[in-house]
Parts: sequence; C-alpha cells; structure tokens
Amino acid sequence: MILPHVYLTASHLSPKQKNLLHKYISLNTYCIASLPKTELSMLSIVVLGFVFWSYLLYKFFIYPAFLSPLAAIPNAHFTSPFSNGWITWQRFRGQPNKAIHDAHTRLGPVLRLGLTEISVNSVEGLNVVYSGNFEKDKFYIPFANYG
Repeated sequence: MILPHVYLTASHLSPKQKNLLHKYISLNTYCIASLPKTELSMLSIVVLGFVFWSYLLYKFFIYPAFLSPLAAIPNAHFTSPFSNGWITWQRFRGQPNKAIHDAHTRLGPVLRLGLTEISVNSVEGLNVVYSGNFEKDKFYIPFANYG
C-alpha cells in the first residue's frame, strides 16, 4: 500500500502542530537509528550451518552407531543403529523369524534389530531381560505377574 505524501509548509502549521511534528519525526528517527542491525555476515551463516549439520551428524549417526549403550551389541543389519527400516521390511515381507534366526546364527545370541530394539536368543539372556531389570514396551503389560 502506497501512502500519499503530504507536503506542508511552515506557514500552514500552528506552533503546537510544529512541536508535535518535530517530536514525531525525532522519535521515529531515534527508533529507526536504535534498531540493531539484522544483517548476518557470511561467516556467521557458515558457522551456524556447520553447527546445525554437526548436530544432525552426531544425533543421527555418531551417537547411535558408536556412543549409544546399544552400540556394543552386534547389528543384524548395517542400518540397524540408524533406523528400524530393516526389521520393518522383514516384517512387511512376512519373514522376520527367518531373518532374525539367520542373523542369530551368524552373529550370536544377542542382536540389535533397530534403534531401540534387541533380540535375545539364549536362556541366560531371557532370564536377565524378563527378571524386571529392563523397561518393556506396552505390549508386555498383559503378561505381567500380579501375584
């Protein structure tokens, strides 16, 4: 929206109007001059981008693959530390039991199937898991012992 310009001469204004106009102009000039500069230098944009991408790299790749408590468990698939995609695909194909069994024969009794999902294939491991030391999914609530 373009506002019309009004040109006034000093002869058309009363002293009170001149005083108000002067205060308005000086107030707006002061406010505009006191605003901080919002322009970012190229260096700060590069630094912010580097910090952002570093955070994403750490959160989604470095931590799950190397620093997570589950990182010591062998992965059933190379994508297991990063997503649940492999085990979800096996379930979609209708072959999760075969795939998990094949992975257990290759890698041992404990496997990492996804980001937060493990599979245990030993009696000792099952005793540790089901003895109440680990937080379980809502799926296991009907199997709880209330006695």
